[in-house]
Amino acid sequence: RKAGVLPAKKRVQLLSEEEVQLERMKWLTYSILQLARVDAGAVTYDKKEVELYRLAKTAAEQFRVTAEKKQITIRIEGDEKVKAKIDFDWTLEAVNNIVKNAIDYSPENSDICLTISKTPIATRLIVEDHGPGIKEEDRLKIFKRFYRVSGSEVNPSSVGIGLALSKSIVENMGGRLYVESLYKEDCVKEETSYTKMILIFPDEKD
Repeated sequence: RKAGVLPAKKRVQLLSEEEVQLERMKWLTYSILQLARVDAGAVTYDKKEVELYRLAKTAAEQFRVTAEKKQITIRIEGDEKVKAKIDFDWTLEAVNNIVKNAIDYSPENSDICLTISKTPIATRLIVEDHGPGIKEEDRLKIFKRFYRVSGSEVNPSSVGIGLALSKSIVENMGGRLYVESLYKEDCVKEETSYTKMILIFPDEKD
């Protein structure tokens, strides 16, 4: 082997790592630009009646391969006919960020559930994972841009943009996004940790 020439296996590993970093930078740049557009009011939302099951199924399919790498199953539950008046593409952007985050923090051989429900005043889409959960003191901060929770379970590639973007999108369409969670160290008896990201879309009358 020539001096200074890396073995083929090592070269492949380095190229793979560089590819991951390039994809991460592309996603970061894209997300920052999208967040800037939303915050500047430069986005016009094309709000129509959308079946949330179709939106959830689209998000699940986009992350199918990523989830399968960790043996994670993405399930969808709820009435397939429930609709909300939203911009499909921008809401999908918000849900994609939430699903990506759920996959990042979910353990292998677990599941993520997207649940759709409707009440007389609002429609909800809940993304639930069974990762380590979020500490109580972090729950109000996770939607701040560039905020990263502390702890060994934190994804080292996370930069704290995805959830901030999701919240801005949902709220600019007149909805709400909030979190419910049980942190792993706060579990008692038969409890298990979880995180629920809850998107609420108000009923709108034409």
